Amino acid sequence: MQTSQAETPSPADKKSKAKRPIIDCDIHQISGLEEIKPYLPRHYRELVEAYGPAYPGGMHFNGGVGGRMADAYPEEGGRAGSDLALMQRQHLDRYNVAYGILTGEGYGMQATINYDYAAATCSAINDYTIEHWLSRDSRLRGSVMIPKQEPRLAAKEIDRVGGRADMVQVIVCNGATLPYGNRYYDPIYEACVRHNLPFTIHVGLEGEGINSPPTGAGYVTNYIETRCARPSTMAAHLASFIFEGTFERFPTLRVVLQEAGVLWLAPLLWKMDQEWKGLRVQTPWVRKRPSEYFREHVRVTTQADRRDAEPRLVRRPAGQHSRRRNADVLQRLSALGLRFAQAGAAPACRRPGGPGLLRQRSRTVRSADAREGGGRMSATEQEQQRPDPRAASPDPRRPASSSGKRFRAARVAEIPPGARKIVEVEGRSIGVYNIQGAYHALRNVCPHQGAELCKGLVTAAVVSSGPGDFRFEREGEIVRCPWHQWEFDIKTGCMVVDGKVRTKSYEVTVEKFGVSVEEDYVMIHL
Repeated sequence: MQTSQAETPSPADKKSKAKRPIIDCDIHQISGLEEIKPYLPRHYRELVEAYGPAYPGGMHFNGGVGGRMADAYPEEGGRAGSDLALMQRQHLDRYNVAYGILTGEGYGMQATINYDYAAATCSAINDYTIEHWLSRDSRLRGSVMIPKQEPRLAAKEIDRVGGRADMVQVIVCNGATLPYGNRYYDPIYEACVRHNLPFTIHVGLEGEGINSPPTGAGYVTNYIETRCARPSTMAAHLASFIFEGTFERFPTLRVVLQEAGVLWLAPLLWKMDQEWKGLRVQTPWVRKRPSEYFREHVRVTTQADRRDAEPRLVRRPAGQHSRRRNADVLQRLSALGLRFAQAGAAPACRRPGGPGLLRQRSRTVRSADAREGGGRMSATEQEQQRPDPRAASPDPRRPASSSGKRFRAARVAEIPPGARKIVEVEGRSIGVYNIQGAYHALRNVCPHQGAELCKGLVTAAVVSSGPGDFRFEREGEIVRCPWHQWEFDIKTGCMVVDGKVRTKSYEVTVEKFGVSVEEDYVMIHL
């Protein structure tokens, strides 16, 4: 390894040396056409020399000199990012980098319609990286470049070099023809799982070549527009992974979101969780909250972390209050997957352990279960109402305890099996259901936003083994809120996807007041 022994260490160098080792997940070494040309098959090498590279792309770089940091150019001449000794001196040694993951530059081959040319280019980049970089410094790790637009060829390249210990991830650009959760890409994920490699999405190539436009509104004019739109493209990929059932099909698959920032993740996860509650019936193969899939399968890199923006976002004039809010934002960002390397740790992408789930804490919630009038509970009241985990858990199949009062709801003949009736009892609207001869009663208020729950569709629970498979169980036991389609179990009042959310249920009996069955009454116990 070459280091700069003659130079006098600066105060910054001394300070950085004292820090614990880190893992740099995104080092862009040179991997352009001039470097990889000797590794191309003769046919493509001659075509390139005669006609040029024919790669899509052309948006501006980030700035600097020629789109690159000025100090990345070797003093003796050469292209930025081409000198390993300079990288060692400037970065690996100075900042005590335990592992540096190389991600190359220019992903144009992943946006060309010529699949075979793209595959040959990716193989050449991988061979060049192995010979000129990985073999010369044990701290460096490589990324398997693949022709992701042709999944079978991509899987073949993963199998070719993905088994090497110094290849630690598969990398693709953010721009794509289809969101990455689509089943079209399954051969790639099968190969990733075979070799225990994360699938990393790096920003770039949005709207270039055969890739889809960078925004939902179409193509943009300026590079700044592309940069601002990148999180939305990354968000589309993340939603696709979850709702297309990719993580159900590949339970050990890990995904890395690279260089698209992090602040957009919190509102996206909250929205996906909220939408899933009402739209779960469309994707019943999604068996848990989207945020749980994120916690278990997804990591994000810290570039760009935008810490310079936090004071403007969270700080208020009141000093102590603003400091608490700022600390809260940092804590939530950490929960989203921001991890720091520790001394002796293996590369992050080989260690898929996860952080704690970002827990949602709404300030208020409308709860018919807690308050008969459907009033709002404060966050403190919610916490007080949480059951003690040390206490015996109540049986969710039994209605809430009654006050001893009984009221006639209807004659038995008025509510035959499969029917329901909404009645008013002491100012309360209550829905009474007959499920195969057994009667159940629910408060006619959805705990979400107060809709008349019992006017919703009575149906079955939809279950699935994967996309395209829809099966129905427990016919007539589920009611869907007519506003937002939240599903509730008629027998218990509990929400199907979250048993902690419920509407009040009541005990129901049938009592005889006459000489014939037709004169029996359905009684509600309050």
